[in-house]
Amino acid sequence: MSSIWGTCQTGLAITTVLAYLSSFDYTSGSGKKTRQFNFLVETAPGDEVKLEPSEHQAYHLAALSDEAFDTLNISDATKAVLKTAAQQ
Repeated sequence: MSSIWGTCQTGLAITTVLAYLSSFDYTSGSGKKTRQFNFLVETAPGDEVKLEPSEHQAYHLAALSDEAFDTLNISDATKAVLKTAAQQ
């Protein structure tokens, strides 16, 4: 069972779920078949990202139009979700 990614891995408090975006399947690093559900959400005003250090070392803010977006080490499925979210 998974928890809401936003609250436990980023420290952001989700205030509103705006839309269901999609889901996709992948094989995790441990070899488990996994389904990821993706939602567009709002967070509490003034919240700052606070990563769980045992899970993540850094985060990036990049616009879809930035050249850096195409070089991020994320799957094509994740890129598609982010592009869908930007169109909402």
